[in-house]
Amino acid sequence: MWYRKANINSKSDVSTCIVFRKNKNNTEVLLVKRANDPNKNKWCIPGGHIENEEKPLDAAIREIKEETSLELNKKNLFLVEQIDDEKINNNIYAVLEEDYNQEEADSDAKEAKWFDVEKLPQLIWDNESHIKKALNLLNKNL
Repeated sequence: MWYRKANINSKSDVSTCIVFRKNKNNTEVLLVKRANDPNKNKWCIPGGHIENEEKPLDAAIREIKEETSLELNKKNLFLVEQIDDEKINNNIYAVLEEDYNQEEADSDAKEAKWFDVEKLPQLIWDNESHIKKALNLLNKNL
């Protein structure tokens, strides 16, 4: 998913995608529970490594499908932020979807589940701040 064991000491190129949905009067976010180390059994935003010659947006779409079985339209995604530091280059996208109820964990995910954005579980890798930032951007554009 985020860090492959072979690349722990080198910079990783990853893409993640924050998927929101409206559920009655609440906003929910789709999270996955990691099936593998590092951070096995911890909750996070779906995402993973960018493959050779793959564009970051395409990687985000692929990772969502691999980890949650959801198929997203890349025209609906917007860039939340790009993180480029000594360990990681992460392109973080977000989308508001209305019809997704058939998420199913797959690949590196042990579980995929919707959470109210006001009642998040403990998240890894500063994911909570990314969710808040994406939600703020989304609310400004609605």
